[in-house]
Amino acid sequence: MRAPSGSRLRAKVARGLGPPRRIMSDASPLLVLVGTYGEKLGHVDGKGDGLYALLLDRVTLAPHATAATSPYHAKPQLGEAAGGARNPSWVTAYRDGADGPLCAYVADEVDESTLLAARVDEATGQLTQLGPPVLTGGGIACHVSVAPGGAHVLVAMYCGAVCAVERHADGSL
Repeated sequence: MRAPSGSRLRAKVARGLGPPRRIMSDASPLLVLVGTYGEKLGHVDGKGDGLYALLLDRVTLAPHATAATSPYHAKPQLGEAAGGARNPSWVTAYRDGADGPLCAYVADEVDESTLLAARVDEATGQLTQLGPPVLTGGGIACHVSVAPGGAHVLVAMYCGAVCAVERHADGSL
């Protein structure tokens, strides 16, 4: 399949598909964010401790060369002990524009679910929480999505409810 060009590309942008994404070189690490369960529940024997950032080689999916020097690669971050999430079961990444900072939005799957925001350092995998977690209004969260345009983060609950949380320009909630 050929990449769109000229008027075809303008048509895709006009339909809201946005500008072409920034292409990272094969030499840069692939950043993978992994949410875990930190407690035993009926459907899982959670033994995780928050979120994990993995820096992987884009070709082999083995740890990237920079992973050895990053204190954050494959280490738990933003877990309950750090004031973060106990069961961060859903992670959604979002970037404003092609060069904006990358943020992660995380649903903490507990009886009174919360949503937290974190800035992501793509070079090291460091996650920096942006403010305190926000209550989602009840129910157990099961999905997170950023609304088109980025003004709100949406959280769906197993009970069928949906919560919209205002998203600020810096990525915080």
